[in-house]
Amino acid sequence: MFRKKSALVSVLIILVFAMSTMAVFAEDEKPELIVTLNSDGSSSMMFVAKLDPEEIDSTIAYYNQLFFAENYTVEKSEDGSSMVITNNFPVDKGYNVDLTVLGGGEESFVSFEELFVNRYGFKNTTFNAEERPAGTEYFKITIITPVRASKSNADTQEDGGKKHTWVISSGRKNIMTLSFKTYNMVPLISALFGIVLLAVLIYLIATDKKKNKDYSYVSDESLSEDEEITEEPQDEEIEEMIEQLDFEVDSSNGESDSGDEDEDNQEEE
Repeated sequence: MFRKKSALVSVLIILVFAMSTMAVFAEDEKPELIVTLNSDGSSSMMFVAKLDPEEIDSTIAYYNQLFFAENYTVEKSEDGSSMVITNNFPVDKGYNVDLTVLGGGEESFVSFEELFVNRYGFKNTTFNAEERPAGTEYFKITIITPVRASKSNADTQEDGGKKHTWVISSGRKNIMTLSFKTYNMVPLISALFGIVLLAVLIYLIATDKKKNKDYSYVSDESLSEDEEITEEPQDEEIEEMIEQLDFEVDSSNGESDSGDEDEDNQEEE
């Protein structure tokens, strides 16, 4: 199987570059490979080549033979002017960039999965045509990302940084680099919910402490007032007791004086 794919890729590399410079592909519109990376982790490819009316049927038949056992669909477009090759790739293959139709094989984005963020990166140097005379456009490669890319060296970018198109041409290295990142919403929302809940708890605790402090201050003031109230009657009672003692002392002194006077009178008699 590996040898079969290697042979297929070698044939396609020669075929695509040769056909790109001939009249098989329409001069006004170069072939384009469109790779779509879906938000669920799956991907798909579609290769569209507008062909010469006299060559379209034979070309489709030839590509059908090449991709018959590779799960590709090769058919004519609705208007009958182009050959369309499609294929879909499941989530378990990751973000797959299928360049097999162009002789580049299958390549995947390198992924770095973190708790809150997943980062993806891609670099390809398959179509280096630096040594060829400049001025010939071979085909286009478009990659559509699920989110805005953080880095891209595409010749054109559209759709808010999600659609990236490279023009593969002679006299250039044709290096493609692309990277983007997606957010894991479930752990991110859970973390935000935890932060909000913690903030609410801290606020409630701080509010409760403040209420307890205010209540303690009011209780202290009430206690002080009660002490003052209870102290006033005590002072009055003490004064009353002192006055009563003074009265009793005066009374006793009066009785003793009257006794002395009686004794003096008796002696005189």
